[in-house]
Amino acid sequence: MRFVAGLTCHLCGNTYPAKASWVCECLGPLEVTYDYEAIRSVISRELIESRPHSLWRYLELLPVEEPKTGFNSGMTPLVKASRLAHELGVRELYIKDDSVNHPTFSYKDRVVSVAATRAVELGFQVFGCASTGNLAGSVAAQFVPSDLSQRLQISFSRLAPMAQAATLAVGLVAIDALGPEGVAPFIYFRF
Repeated sequence: MRFVAGLTCHLCGNTYPAKASWVCECLGPLEVTYDYEAIRSVISRELIESRPHSLWRYLELLPVEEPKTGFNSGMTPLVKASRLAHELGVRELYIKDDSVNHPTFSYKDRVVSVAATRAVELGFQVFGCASTGNLAGSVAAQFVPSDLSQRLQISFSRLAPMAQAATLAVGLVAIDALGPEGVAPFIYFRF
């Protein structure tokens, strides 16, 4: 993360080092702060365009060192929405079509790629999330084909049936563990 300057609280502006932290002492969320001058000195439009068509072509603008998952995620198209633009009174409007994202056709594939990569870089032994569907499917689909799949477990008793099918379709071994009624199942991955 040579271009990450640190973390900054979205609410109060406190700054922190780029460590495994997610919340400020004021309970505000922490956001990554980048050294844009350093990025500007090494990146160019030509460099970005020369790279593979995935979110990783923007590596200098992501809070990771090197991709570990999601090698085909990102690069979803912008679709022109002329009628909606007219209705809203704007000249042009484009909508990002994440229904063609890979591997699960969900915008969450991008988030999982970056979050999982950073978790591995930080040395975490467990990656977890609460999900009733798309997030669990994305995590399963991104981890099973990778070298991280040996360290993956999932509990999905309350996942929607289609999400259960999707996680099983990628070869994930399911472990059923009931959680409290009305609570999203907790998905965890051991590294």
